[in-house]
Amino acid sequence: MSDSSADWEALTTGLGPGTGGPVPAAVVAMLRATSPMEADEAYWRIDNRVVVQGQLFEAAVPTARMVADALCRREATRDGFLRGVDLLVEVVNGESHHEEVSRGRPALGDACRRELRPYVPCFERMVERAEGPLLYGLLCLLDALETDRSRWAGVLDTVQVRRLGPEVGTWTAEFRDVDSSQSPDS
Repeated sequence: MSDSSADWEALTTGLGPGTGGPVPAAVVAMLRATSPMEADEAYWRIDNRVVVQGQLFEAAVPTARMVADALCRREATRDGFLRGVDLLVEVVNGESHHEEVSRGRPALGDACRRELRPYVPCFERMVERAEGPLLYGLLCLLDALETDRSRWAGVLDTVQVRRLGPEVGTWTAEFRDVDSSQSPDS
């Protein structure tokens, strides 16, 4: 459960250049967590390093790939799985931190989304069984990744509103309203 293709020691995080070394261990700890508290502790060793308030650092790209790969291989505990999805949602909605832009990496958000698009079919299969906060997280993830909006509408059709829970039960309807207002036929 590691991304051996990345030179983690050389990667930039929010702590500066060459500070990515501890990230893989934190990802493994998060994904293998045996309690929500353990998952949270590991999550915060990743968040505020690879992504800070939606601003991405270079290490976000291999981190996203490592997390997605582990989730799709089912190499995560229940608590780790939920936090892994949370982290991916934050990353796919992020953009390059201004320090990364000045280092010549202005499109880290695009790079993360491109890196995660091959995992869309896996995430769509997860939606079929997910409920509550996990389902909501997967839907947010897919909303950011799915480029085929008719396919995305099909995913939404498979979701039963009752599975989302009362606090987010209208989300799919709201998405459809926003999506249709942005269509070129409007």
